[in-house]
Order: sequence, then structure tokens, then C-alpha cells
Amino acid sequence: MWSKTVHFVHEIDGLVEIDSTLDALVVLDKWWQKFDGPAYREAINACIGALQGKLPDDAARIAFVMALTEGGVESV
Repeated sequence: MWSKTVHFVHEIDGLVEIDSTLDALVVLDKWWQKFDGPAYREAINACIGALQGKLPDDAARIAFVMALTEGGVESV
């Protein structure tokens, strides 16, 4: 679990709450709108690294928020 939940509005699913690295990775893998940006790639790598125990979960959280911003999705 992350120290702070990330909330954002998805155009189809509405308000989404992400509170774990695994959930963030699922979002990035399943229905992400920007597949080729550097923040997206960094978020994927950070999530995998955190799941492997090589990075803290909050590093994955920060990278996920950066990917949201890069993709034009505002966290609320």
C-alpha cells in the first residue's frame, strides 16, 4: 500500500483510486492513453522495481503521478 492514495478521473471509469504499486501497473498496462512517453516508461520501470523490492513503493507512486501528468490526466 502507498502512503497516499492517488485519485484521478478516467473518461470511462470515472473516479479511480489507486493505492498500490500493483494497481498502478495494471492501470498503466490495461488502459493507458499515452504509451510512448518517458514518464510512462519510467512509471512502468518504477512499478516493476518496487514489486521486485528494488525500489520503495513511494518511488512507484511518484512515477505514476508523473505519468498521469504526462498523459494529460489530472490527479484530484
